[in-house]
Amino acid sequence: MTEKTRAIDDSEIELLFKTIDEVNKELLKLDGLSIEIEKFKEDLVSFIKIFLKKYKLSLTVPVDSPIQNLPIEKIHLNENGISLDGPKESHLELKEVSPFDLIAILKLVMPHIRDSLRLKIKEYEGLGETIKKIRKIL
Repeated sequence: MTEKTRAIDDSEIELLFKTIDEVNKELLKLDGLSIEIEKFKEDLVSFIKIFLKKYKLSLTVPVDSPIQNLPIEKIHLNENGISLDGPKESHLELKEVSPFDLIAILKLVMPHIRDSLRLKIKEYEGLGETIKKIRKIL
């Protein structure tokens, strides 16, 4: 009876080892994906900061409906990047936001950024027309 019990125990231990190995492999995959996602977040924020700074854009986007479970009331965009303000002067760092929340934030702010860029283009076009008129005089 002991040998039969021992055989069952050995197979259960083998199954445990196999499961631990599988869990370890899955954790390695998850760690790799997490690193990629964090790098993506950094790249995305850098991309936004670059053109906000280059074209001196600054805007505040009110948050009318909750973004996931984040306590955000306003999103500020300027040459320093993106800041998230909540109730009672609380402040949330973008690096603290999950990738899913970041996408929700971007879905909210990107149309405002687009509109600000369009206004900046109109300003530049107006300036370009003025410059053409001045060149004709010179």
